[in-house]
Amino acid sequence: MDEARRIIGAEGYEPVLRTVTSQQIAAFRRQVELVDWIGERNLETLRERISSLAARTPGRFEGTWQEDGAPLTETNLQANFTPIKPGGQREPLIYDPKGYFVITLDRSAAQIILRHYLPDHTPAHEMRGRTAESMLLGLIREGLVSQLSHAGYLGGELAKAEAALRLGVRVRYEQDRPLRRDTPPEEAEAPAMPAAPSKAASWDQLSSTPLGRRVDVVIEVTALPEEHLLEGTQAEPSEEDPWRSFRRTEHALHIRWSSATQVAMGNPQHFQPGALLRAKGTLRLRDEVEAEGIAVLTKVATIQ
Repeated sequence: MDEARRIIGAEGYEPVLRTVTSQQIAAFRRQVELVDWIGERNLETLRERISSLAARTPGRFEGTWQEDGAPLTETNLQANFTPIKPGGQREPLIYDPKGYFVITLDRSAAQIILRHYLPDHTPAHEMRGRTAESMLLGLIREGLVSQLSHAGYLGGELAKAEAALRLGVRVRYEQDRPLRRDTPPEEAEAPAMPAAPSKAASWDQLSSTPLGRRVDVVIEVTALPEEHLLEGTQAEPSEEDPWRSFRRTEHALHIRWSSATQVAMGNPQHFQPGALLRAKGTLRLRDEVEAEGIAVLTKVATIQ
């Protein structure tokens, strides 16, 4: 490395060695031998070579000292950081000349509601959103927070509100209080869906399902607005054949999926406009399901 501790000839984003000493680097270069077996594909040959290296027993790496000769320990590695303790004195929110905020949830709209009051308790602004980060950035953009401690407090409260919104009605949010469950753990652990085959939910059933519960829905895909998000309309099972015949509705539905989502009777390449999919997962927002599994029904079911 050069005098600035930058690795000579390296093209990385920031190839700088700030946490090791020049003596350690020298010891590494002296004690570590490069064995180039790139291209060797014979497993028996590799096994024999590895065994021969292991038999040489190079011993413990010796580059464990600092520039001053003292042994390099975990304590020494942390010595460059000045320890500080959490906590401190937060200024009373009443002293923020910009006012104060009251945070609640509108679960029916799947939104966080933040109301801003002036110091004399006069209503001033209202913001609705779904993520803590976007809402806090909006407050900063509008210049409604003048204290760093107040901004930190709001960030924590909005994060709690977002978590409660995403986790559903089983988690209660109250400003300035820890998140807590609304139902006993034994009830929460009970299976939300029967093990026996069941029909997909109708719109009436879905619209009356509390957020955070598991659901089983069918969607006719109309668009792919972003990666891992399907947009479309809900399809209801027909009375004649509720497993292979469905009726179109005008109710918007979104399915959010990931690489962990199990896909049956097809693959993610079949998630295209016009596809008919059955998804099982958790109702996160009023019109959005986080899918644990998706079955492709396009070729085995009909829709009217």
